[in-house]
Amino acid sequence: MERARVLLLDAAPGTLLDRELERLLGHGLDVTLNLRRVADRGTTRAVWGDRIGLTDFDPFDESSLLAETVRDGLGYDATRSSTGQACRCEGVPVATA
Repeated sequence: MERARVLLLDAAPGTLLDRELERLLGHGLDVTLNLRRVADRGTTRAVWGDRIGLTDFDPFDESSLLAETVRDGLGYDATRSSTGQACRCEGVPVATA
């Protein structure tokens, strides 16, 4: 069985990011993190780059969000936002179904 794919639209702040990623990976999820709002991208890439997928796009731009959601034709089983960002892009529910 394939691991469920999860897209983190924005990072938890500070050390909470490491904690969140460890927990998601601990549940066996295939995680992709959007680096757009990560304060220290270099460290994040160095520490997590071999364990998770990394991307960088504006999650508030509908076309960028939709493009990432269907990138490589794989899609995601779930998306997550630390900020509680409302998803207004009509294509995302279809792309993640």
